[in-house]
Amino acid sequence: VTIQRPDYHFPTDGTAVSSVLQLDLSCDDKTCEGEYNNFNINDFYPVSFYVQDRDKNVSLPFTLDLYQSDVSNNAEKKNTPTVFEEQSGVLTLKDVAVGDQHFYVEMFYLGDGKFSIQNYYPMSDAASDAPAVFDGIRVKVPKLYALGKFYRFELIFGEGFQFLIDWESFEEL
Repeated sequence: VTIQRPDYHFPTDGTAVSSVLQLDLSCDDKTCEGEYNNFNINDFYPVSFYVQDRDKNVSLPFTLDLYQSDVSNNAEKKNTPTVFEEQSGVLTLKDVAVGDQHFYVEMFYLGDGKFSIQNYYPMSDAASDAPAVFDGIRVKVPKLYALGKFYRFELIFGEGFQFLIDWESFEEL
C-alpha cells in the first residue's frame, strides 16, 4: 500500500519519484491490516493498493482517494513546515535540508524527548522558505506547530537514528 500525502511536494523537474510512503500490511487468510496515524490535514490522500504473488509479480494499482475532514487547526498544520501531533506522537518535518538535498521526514515520539525516524522521502527541491536544517549533528527547526502554539527548537542526533530534543534551544515564538 502506498499513501500520497497532500503536503508532500512531488518532483516537478522530471525527476523520478524514488520513494513514497509505503505501508506494510500483515495478512492472514482473507484479511490484511496495517496502520498509519498521520492523516492530520483536511485534504485528499490517494491510497494505492498493490498485490504481489509468490513469483514477485506485482499487479497494477487500485487507487482510492480518502478524504480527511474535521481536523482542527487545519491551516496551521497545512502551512507550517513542522508539525507535532500529540495524539499520534508523529513529528512531521515537511522540508529538511541536508546539504543540497531536501527530505520530507516523519518521526515517531518514543518518550523522554526522543524521536526515531519513521519515514523519509527525497524531494527534488525545497518545499519551504525556512526548512529545517540537518548538519550531521543537529536538526535546527525554525518553526514548529504543536499543542496550539508555535516554537523553535533543535534535535540532537544520537544512537540508532534517534534524535533527542535539545530543551535549552526550545522556545515559543
